[in-house]
Amino acid sequence: MLMHNASLTSGAYFQVLPSQAFNFGAGDFSVGAMVVTTAGGPVVSRLGPSGAGFGLFIGADSSITFKTADGAGNWQVQSGATAALDGGCHSLLAVRQGATMRILLDGAPLPVTGSGTRPSPLNVSNSQPLLIGSSRSGHSPAQLVGTVMNVGVWSAALAGDRIVSAAFARVMATDPGLQGYWTLDLTTDDVSPNGNPASIVGPVRFKPCVDCVFTTGANDYGFCQMANTPTAAQRADADLLAAEPITQVRHVNVKPGTPALFASVMPATDAPAFPAGTAVTITDPSGRRYNADVNTDNVFIVTRDGQPWGVSVMNPQPGPWQLSVSAPPAVGFVLQMQTCPPTEVVSTITSALLPLYGPQAAGGAWTADEPGDEPGALGGWLSILTKVAVAAVVGVAVAGAIVVSGGTALPAVIAGVVAFAGVGLAEAAASLPSLNTGSLAAATAQVGGMAGFLVAPDGLLLVDANADHANQLQYKRRREVLYPYVTLSTFNKKQQQLVGPDDTRAKVSARLKSFGPGFASLAGHGEARYLTGWFEKGNSGPAQEVLTRGSYDPAEVRSKIIHLFACLCGYAGSIGLGRDVVSKGAVAFFGYYDKYIIPEADYQTFCDCDIEIDKALISGRTCDQAYQAAIAKFDAAIEHYQRNGRFQTAAFLETDRDRLVAPSTDAAYGQKTAFLDTGAHP
Repeated sequence: MLMHNASLTSGAYFQVLPSQAFNFGAGDFSVGAMVVTTAGGPVVSRLGPSGAGFGLFIGADSSITFKTADGAGNWQVQSGATAALDGGCHSLLAVRQGATMRILLDGAPLPVTGSGTRPSPLNVSNSQPLLIGSSRSGHSPAQLVGTVMNVGVWSAALAGDRIVSAAFARVMATDPGLQGYWTLDLTTDDVSPNGNPASIVGPVRFKPCVDCVFTTGANDYGFCQMANTPTAAQRADADLLAAEPITQVRHVNVKPGTPALFASVMPATDAPAFPAGTAVTITDPSGRRYNADVNTDNVFIVTRDGQPWGVSVMNPQPGPWQLSVSAPPAVGFVLQMQTCPPTEVVSTITSALLPLYGPQAAGGAWTADEPGDEPGALGGWLSILTKVAVAAVVGVAVAGAIVVSGGTALPAVIAGVVAFAGVGLAEAAASLPSLNTGSLAAATAQVGGMAGFLVAPDGLLLVDANADHANQLQYKRRREVLYPYVTLSTFNKKQQQLVGPDDTRAKVSARLKSFGPGFASLAGHGEARYLTGWFEKGNSGPAQEVLTRGSYDPAEVRSKIIHLFACLCGYAGSIGLGRDVVSKGAVAFFGYYDKYIIPEADYQTFCDCDIEIDKALISGRTCDQAYQAAIAKFDAAIEHYQRNGRFQTAAFLETDRDRLVAPSTDAAYGQKTAFLDTGAHP
């Protein structure tokens, strides 16, 4: 979806009515936002002219102040000059923990000095409204001029991954201590359980913006991604086509000793091409622009019309590398720049990007040591690129494959990085034909987070055979539990349904091919090789095979998470449909490797356990978390039946539970850290 932020000029701001939710007393709390400004001003404030409260301000000199007051005095901390007024997007966070007050800019703590009339912590509770972009405290400047989004307040001191998640709207209502969160992405709704919407005051405008995410990690790792993913309707919208370009600027700070830096731009479509209408500028710390083709042992650059398409630099110059992009709102693209860590490449990148691309991830991320990691097995080239450790190399490799005609050779600089990362040259070269398909979802998007991140899933398909008594029981429960859940989710405008007579081979194929990255949950009867739908002849005859191994277009499953609520489709042998869809490009598969058995009286319980997979994925949880949620549901039901003396039903459920397959049970079923980037969740 096309992102928006709130543009504030003189007299424009947001107000949230007074609430006990913002009365933190003398306790811990955090307040933050993402801003773009060259003038500064109050970011978030709950201060009266002389009363208690708190505020986060950017000064006209680019310093940042975090102020608290209790009505009798005040205490504040202030930074020195920062980069906050450079016109790029920045994440601000103020944290009070005990008596300590901290300010973080782009996730990094700033040196601060404290001053005031009373020592911290002060009682900040009051009856003032919460203001976004303005203040009643007399602070100068009194108005934020610029754009703001992802504003949040917590009754907790944020730390670690939560700092990154807070900045980039990876926040759910269940986030501990969340008291208010406003994305300001064409909405003033409050994501938190308190549901306190913001009111618009003055000439606030919601403007299209580039979705910009960035982070740093251990081993001097730096990463930035700018993306625009308009829907098909938005790409054809006349107003958006005629609108002024939207621009974004960021920096990636390269530390001394960094072995490599990569950048690439890809269209948000399945085509290996430079996105039309997009202007990209990459500049190193010396001011050199990377806008000419180069292919040496140290630098590889592919350009289009004097603009960088793919860039690889060995031993890059230390300092801030600038990345900027400008494009019409209707043009989709994904632009990335990142460094290659000098040590522990895969684990460093995975850990750093997990808060961005696995917002609710638990446990470890996918690593190169799991089954199926070898070239030719699950992941294949995906695993290789993870070892190369640079998402941007996808774009560079695609461009390089075109330059060297078909991907049979490797540009020297990529070969150098491959050698550094410990991947064989032949293995990496073999990966290029796959990359040269140019599938954004199969390349940039999935590799981008090293954790199966799916960029803006295009759709959701729900299919229910509803053909015979057993199928009807499935559909009845899914209609009662799953379908309403979808309606409450962000998929409610993307979902498609095929039920009963509509569950035919032709319609399933057409619907699956009608969207790219996304989720498909299909219920029916299954065998190892196929899934069935409606009857072949009206209401009689055998059921149609709606998805059969070896008889479907890979575009039907490519870049999707597939869940088949049917017997046997997850068969572990070579003829298994589940393993086949993953080999054809599906991101992940859920199903059962044998027939499941359950008494009709308890079918509802079994359905609820399976539906837990769908609910977890639709909520933005990883495939591993979805599997664990289903197992937990099974375990709770089994324990319930055992406790009530219904041991046979408990045994059936235990058998069915153990027949469930997923990426968590075997890497042949896909990426367990993949998830659907659904934005807000039900």
